[in-house]
Parts: sequence; C-alpha cells; structure tokens
Amino acid sequence: MAEIAHAEPAAWTRWVSSITALGEPGSAGDDGLRCVETGVLFDVVVVARQLAERVVERLTSAGTRIGPVSGYRTSAQFLVPLGVSDCWDELVDQFGVSADVSSRCMGPGCLIRLPAQSPGSSLSAVWLVTPPLDEGGLPILTDPHDLVLAMGAETP
Repeated sequence: MAEIAHAEPAAWTRWVSSITALGEPGSAGDDGLRCVETGVLFDVVVVARQLAERVVERLTSAGTRIGPVSGYRTSAQFLVPLGVSDCWDELVDQFGVSADVSSRCMGPGCLIRLPAQSPGSSLSAVWLVTPPLDEGGLPILTDPHDLVLAMGAETP
C-alpha cells in the first residue's frame, strides 16, 4: 500500500489563511469558489452528497475526528492525506465496500473547486465540515480507513 504523507505545516497555514481571505492558492471565481490542485497538500475522495452526509454523521457520532468536507448539490469532497489516491481502490476492496457505493479519489494533477471559508457563503457549494485544525494548529484530514469503514456501512 502506498505511504500516506502529510504536507508541511507552513504550507497548511498559508492554505487555511488563503481560504479564509479568499486569496491564494487558487483563483476565486464570481461564485466565490476556489480552484485548487489536489495532490499538493491533500488528496480528495468524491462521493454522492447524500452518502457524504450519512458518513459525516456516522463519523461524528462515533467521536472520530474528521477533516474538511465540501458539499455540492449532488456530490461531496472529503479532503484526505496525500497518497490516498494511490491506494484508494485497494482500501475500498480490502474493506468490502459495495460496488453500489460509488467513490473516486483524486491526487496529483487534478483540479477541484472549494467553497469560501464560511458555511453557506457560496450558493453552489458549502463546507459540510469546515477546515479544522488540531491543538497544534495543524490541519485535520479525514483518515481514509475511517472513511472507507463508514462508507462500508452502506453495504446492503
């Protein structure tokens, strides 16, 4: 399985500040969304919005720390550690997630659009879980094992 990495703390600090200020790392469109490259600070797991809402509920009810989750009308994006895109399919198979539960993981070279910092600040996208920081000021990203286990609960 591929190694899961973590971005440098200074890079995260700049990124979280930029999302708050609607500045770098990506350009903001008229809709307030930011274009951000994956595989630099994080990878992204994309699932259906309804599934994401159930998974967030399961993880938070279990007391599991969860990282940022952006939501759109029909889809949602979980920000996960670097390297998850290299092992996502293996994790899904390993934990027996039903083929009916659709997901994909995006790593280096992909672009995503993220909402502004404040929940509800964009009509086209919102943070279902805003970008949290741990006690040391470092970003919290969703553990891919926790995510895939919560998704596995969807298996009939």
